[in-house]
Amino acid sequence: MSSGGATVLVVEDSITARALLRNVLESARLLANASRLLADKVVDGAEPELVALSFLLLFAGYDNAAHLIGNTLLALLTHPRVLGEVRSGVLPVDRVLEETLRWQPPSMLASRRFARQDMEIAGVPIATGDRVWLSLVSANRDQTRFPEAASFRPD
Repeated sequence: MSSGGATVLVVEDSITARALLRNVLESARLLANASRLLADKVVDGAEPELVALSFLLLFAGYDNAAHLIGNTLLALLTHPRVLGEVRSGVLPVDRVLEETLRWQPPSMLASRRFARQDMEIAGVPIATGDRVWLSLVSANRDQTRFPEAASFRPD
C-alpha cells in the first residue's frame, strides 16, 4: 500500500516475525539440550515432567508470540484512536503491548501448579498434590487493581 502507516506496520510485522522465529529456534535448542540431559541420566518417574517441560519449551514461545501479535492487531484495529496515537508516535508500542497482555493475554491460564501442602484459597480447600490452575484473565480483570478492567486503555 502507498500509505506511510501501512508500510510501518509491514516493517514492524517483519521485525516481529524475525523475533518470533528466533524464539522458536531457541526453544528448539533448549528442547534438544533437555533431551540430551535426559538421555544421559534417565531418572525413574521423570518422563511426565520431561513431557510437560518439552511441551512448554516447544509450543509456549511460538503460541504466545503468535497470539500476542494477533491480539495486539485486533486491539489496534478496534481502537482507531489508539492506532492513530501509535502511528503518530504519541503512544509508545511497548505500552500497547503491555496493555494487550493485561486486557487479552495470549494464554488464559498459567501453567498448572501442584499444591505442596494442604491449604485453603478463598474458602476452597486444596489438598497436597492437587492440581491448581491460575487464571491470568481473572487476575488481569481485577477491579481493585484496574478500575476499568474490561477496557483496553494503554494510555
